[in-house]
Amino acid sequence: MKKIHIPKAQDKELALSCLVANEHLLIEDIPGTGKTQLAKDLSKFSKLPSNRIQCTNDLMPADVLGYYRLTTGNKLKFIEGPVFTNILLIDELNRAPSRTQSALLEAMEELQVTIEGKTHKLPDPFFVIATQNPREQIGIFDLPESQLDRFSICINMDHKSKEDYLDIMNQTKVTSQQFRKNILTIKKKMKDIHFEDSLKNYLLNIFENIENIINKNLAIRPRLQIRRLAEAMASIDNRDFVIPEDILTFLVPSLRHRLSTNNYEEIHEIVIKAVEGVRTP
Repeated sequence: MKKIHIPKAQDKELALSCLVANEHLLIEDIPGTGKTQLAKDLSKFSKLPSNRIQCTNDLMPADVLGYYRLTTGNKLKFIEGPVFTNILLIDELNRAPSRTQSALLEAMEELQVTIEGKTHKLPDPFFVIATQNPREQIGIFDLPESQLDRFSICINMDHKSKEDYLDIMNQTKVTSQQFRKNILTIKKKMKDIHFEDSLKNYLLNIFENIENIINKNLAIRPRLQIRRLAEAMASIDNRDFVIPEDILTFLVPSLRHRLSTNNYEEIHEIVIKAVEGVRTP
């Protein structure tokens, strides 16, 4: 039997695919591994308006969404919170209390927020880059499954070799203008990416096998997210069609935060076993 190889893209490639596909990105690991810097770089290079929230255990929903206040004429005026932007950087999301975490659910799903019974539309595109610290750290509030499911993939900043760190130290800076030109071109090309029906069935069959292995049903959302991410990856690679490797690249990152009780190696083995049971188109 042919040995299955799961492609492993670099963190910056995965993050760029999320930005192109307008999918929310979760980055996790211990402090000091570059989570926030990666998020800041995406915001800076895209040239889109961005806001940053530093989560603490006393952060309130109004601090994120906004609030109404009385003006001098006794009229209510809505004060927009930092969520009203194109790219929202949320640092240490799981340090915020559950009530504040839940305030983001509507924003991430429907691109709007409802405050005091009134709905306010968010700018389009709206892209959340959130970082979170490991569960074992003090002062952590676990993200609910409904919140985790809104993130398309989870990047973990670990598993880096000496060569990886050397590449990071030696990489040259790209100007914002050059990067913006690339982003606009990539987004435009993505609209014309061809995704064959055989590959759609390939993706669905893999997820069916994954569900059988873990004995748990997954939402339809990760299937749709991977489809968009695969199209983004094809566009980044300057192709007008999706290939199986585009799908395989995002399987492990898509499951890392959905199978939080499993470590990286276990999730990788689950994916390998699931893919082995499906014929490659």
